[in-house]
Amino acid sequence: MKNIRPIYIEHIIQRILDGRCVPFIGAGANVSSVERGYKGLSLGVEVANILATKMELKPAQRKQLEGFNLMEIAQVLETIIDRQHLVKNVKTILDDRHVQPSPLLKVIAQMPFRLIVSTNYDRLLERAIDETQKSYKIFVPASNEMEYQKLTNDLATYDGLKIFKMHGTFIDPPSMEEQSSIIITEDDYIDFLGSLGRQGEGGIPNLITAELVNSTLLLLGYSAKDWDFRLLYRSIPKFYQRKVFIVMKEDPSNFWIEYLKYRGFVIFNMDIYDFADQLEQGYKKHLG
Repeated sequence: MKNIRPIYIEHIIQRILDGRCVPFIGAGANVSSVERGYKGLSLGVEVANILATKMELKPAQRKQLEGFNLMEIAQVLETIIDRQHLVKNVKTILDDRHVQPSPLLKVIAQMPFRLIVSTNYDRLLERAIDETQKSYKIFVPASNEMEYQKLTNDLATYDGLKIFKMHGTFIDPPSMEEQSSIIITEDDYIDFLGSLGRQGEGGIPNLITAELVNSTLLLLGYSAKDWDFRLLYRSIPKFYQRKVFIVMKEDPSNFWIEYLKYRGFVIFNMDIYDFADQLEQGYKKHLG
């Protein structure tokens, strides 16, 4: 197991205790681990393959989809059938009802974060926090001006742990709110990107961006090329940008390593659950 330099662990823990650390939770935060005996949820490539199979396309049609990513496959399925069918299938594939929160999520749930940002639709993070009996509130991007005003007011008045689910969230029972909150197709991403920087039109609320200012960012469960955290990071004025730590098990190309270093990222090339162990140990050490 790789060990993180003590100075980095100490820095992260101190920033957490100061209320100035924001974790970003990606799909890899729930990755299955044979070593840990943990069965998690499918990752993006797996979800895309399952969705493609469900379309029951002819071989020639299926060949045309080779190399398509999740948002492209989702766009095709929504076009062939409809939005409700797409979201229902994604929810079935990522059924979290019989999956336990990962070792990483359980560690994150113990710590006194003020804000957690997640791009996952599932409710595993919420369940991990429920086990600690902490209070929290879920926030998702607004789809219209009225929703944006309510979102801004709720963010300003709520003092507990805020969980901003940047791509929406699953809801039980299913509802139109669930369908509208999920960002998964290419069109969804275009609409989301187009709304950035325009007040009252969704995207990332200013109060979320303000919380990131002067905060250490902790990226958990992402690959080097994910645009989600890069989008949020670049929304912070350079003068205020602080260290960003990213945990990745895969070996990205030299270009992406250089890119992340250029942007001030510290890369922990290690198993996500090994990182969770060391973070927990460092936290308990500070608590005495």
